[in-house]
Amino acid sequence: LRPASPLAPRGVATFQTGVPRIDDKIAVAGFPYGGALSVAATTFGRLADIRGPGGEEDLKRLALSAQPGDAGGPVLDMGGAVLGLLLPGDRQEGRMLPPGVALALESEAVVAALEAQGIAPQRTEARSEGTVQAVARRAGEMTALVSCWE
Repeated sequence: LRPASPLAPRGVATFQTGVPRIDDKIAVAGFPYGGALSVAATTFGRLADIRGPGGEEDLKRLALSAQPGDAGGPVLDMGGAVLGLLLPGDRQEGRMLPPGVALALESEAVVAALEAQGIAPQRTEARSEGTVQAVARRAGEMTALVSCWE
């Protein structure tokens, strides 16, 4: 794959490697309007569990009303650090998640994949609390719309 023009977000992600707290407020940056907006929209929700619904250690369960265009977007804590990447709601064949439930691939899995490609991601274990405006701005700075056509 090659971009039609150079593509790089203005910000660089910092990955949260500390253990988040269940029921913490989270944010997801994505493009739920099919690319009609030039900057990512931010959807807020809560961390429902630090494991997937089947006990999966590499997933986090979110209480969030995500749209298909949000899939692949970063899931951030309220300090702006990436907790993981939002997965599509229909990722298992023949199974859909209930409304208001979303899953994220946890940050350590993303960090491991980046490191396997020779990329050294920034990490933090610090917990901080920003305003929704600050988190939305940070999310928009690190998220780029990528579309593929055949």
